[in-house]
Amino acid sequence: MLTRISVNNFNCLVGFKLELPRRLLLVGSNGSGKSSLWEALVALQDLIVRGADVTDAFPTRTLTRWLPSETVQHFEIDLRVANVSYTYILELEHDPKKHTASILGEQLMFAGRLRYENIHGEVRIYPDVPGQPRTSFPYGRKRSFLSDIEPHPVNTHLVAFREAMGELWLIKHNPARLEPTTAEEGAWLERDGRNFASWFRGVLADRPEVGNLLNEALRPAMPGLQKIAFEKISQKVRELMLQFRGAGQDYSVSASELSDGQRSLLLLHGLLVGAFDRASMAFLDEPELGLAPHEMQPWLAQATAALDEHDGQLFVISHHPAVVDYLAPERTLRFSRPRGGPTRIDEITLETTGGVRVSEWLSRSWAYEDEHVEPET
Repeated sequence: MLTRISVNNFNCLVGFKLELPRRLLLVGSNGSGKSSLWEALVALQDLIVRGADVTDAFPTRTLTRWLPSETVQHFEIDLRVANVSYTYILELEHDPKKHTASILGEQLMFAGRLRYENIHGEVRIYPDVPGQPRTSFPYGRKRSFLSDIEPHPVNTHLVAFREAMGELWLIKHNPARLEPTTAEEGAWLERDGRNFASWFRGVLADRPEVGNLLNEALRPAMPGLQKIAFEKISQKVRELMLQFRGAGQDYSVSASELSDGQRSLLLLHGLLVGAFDRASMAFLDEPELGLAPHEMQPWLAQATAALDEHDGQLFVISHHPAVVDYLAPERTLRFSRPRGGPTRIDEITLETTGGVRVSEWLSRSWAYEDEHVEPET
């Protein structure tokens, strides 16, 4: 579970600090910084888990534009795994002329003790037992060694941190980009959901029973659905097909023939049965895309119940009234940028709204009057 994040000099996030609960709804105007928080976690996951080059994960264009002389970005996260706390700190140095970035410093602490660091291109790994010598070696400043480290008894905590970061589902799906065919099993789900077919094929290879669970989950939202299966196209290629029954006839359609809303349902319910059935963290940017309230609310109820059962965590960015009012009683933060300055966050409660529903309060222009006030310095 993520418990804290701190970001400085990343898009509109300047001196940004946030304590993270188990459930969080993020609301506010477009451009207020909600997606910047999502993007910061995407970049950290790409660096730590997927082995991305630091310049690709954190392009120089992510530097805060009104701080032209500041070329260092700073990130911190606290992550709790099995009641043990990790603190990860990353500092990046950018060269604005070359549009490149490099690691200035990277540290991982476990239970308050330093276990790993990359300082100016030298990796140092500290033993679990005090008094034993550390391991040091040159590595470079373009990638994190955490993405390369092999599982070993001496690396247990480092690998556990990386695996926990890999269980962070950062989804901003685009149903129009969903690819119905796949030649292989996907290692992970792309954030826009384009490779859902290959990812779910991999899920079924490990847990065949999940296919039936997806069928059952989707039937209330897709009348006439009989089953979902992969149809063989060639020796390697499979196509994700859905079989329906209508007017007394059975017929099959490719996932590419579904409406955008149906593709969103396919992705969301796939996550529900294939990812949220174990401890995981989910940060969804406008998951309601293409969905009606009566389609979105049941999924939210099932997703929160599944994550609660498995000690999971859910953050949602939304403008949709049904989503807002369902999640608002948990904890709601409104993002704003007074006069276009740094992101500011305020907690929204029934006292804030005067007792009206949060979605109704957010629809009123006076809820955003403070965005036109000069920020405090």
